[in-house]
Amino acid sequence: MEKVLDLKKLFHPRSVALIGVSNEQNKLSGRPFRFFREYGYTGNVYPVNPKYQEISGVPCFAKLSDIPSEVDLAVITLPAFAVPQALEECGVKGVKAAAIISSGFAEVGVEGERLQDELQRIASANEIAVCGPNCSGFVYFPEKVTATFSVGLDAGFPETGPAAFISQSGALSSYILGAAKARGLAFRYWITTGNECALSFTDYLQYVLEDPEVRLVLGYLEDARDGEAFHAAARRALVLGKPLIIMKTG
Repeated sequence: MEKVLDLKKLFHPRSVALIGVSNEQNKLSGRPFRFFREYGYTGNVYPVNPKYQEISGVPCFAKLSDIPSEVDLAVITLPAFAVPQALEECGVKGVKAAAIISSGFAEVGVEGERLQDELQRIASANEIAVCGPNCSGFVYFPEKVTATFSVGLDAGFPETGPAAFISQSGALSSYILGAAKARGLAFRYWITTGNECALSFTDYLQYVLEDPEVRLVLGYLEDARDGEAFHAAARRALVLGKPLIIMKTG
């Protein structure tokens, strides 16, 4: 029987490790660190990069295993070739959720497909809920979990509200995130799925529908990989009385 991944630590982490973090906080690998600190996340944030001893006054660890406390979520921004080992180290550490922002996987050809297959194997073996790879990450607004590099947050942090947004397009997602602040849109979840090596669009949909605070789900969908599961989730939205608005392309 297929294991059902627990998404709670993805969206409700008490601690976050930023693996491959940069001290240049406008770079892709530095922006998540800046957002976690700037927008008020209250959990522990652990930068991980052997190049630095500290970043902006926060101690930086050479390896994930050097962190003395438990870690719930890893945000990985390493080059693609280094990501499988990082995810393996997450398994050893007991990290149960990861956002892999790095690109260079199935979207680039045979070698990328091999790397992504390895990520899928590691995630399955260690029961790690993986967002991505090749994604823009996600935001859980009530707890200021900003596991993203999106420029959509540069204009400020949007209001928290009853809508969830799930997208298979990173570019459109960033536009929506930026528009949220400008137009007063209030979200509870903002999720980009990337290459979906572990979690699919439907997995996120099933999860957010069961959040009693979510009253509306918006989505951008190119491909529902399990049509039967997607139909079941859509029927569940109907039962719950939660409008489901999907832009379907392709």
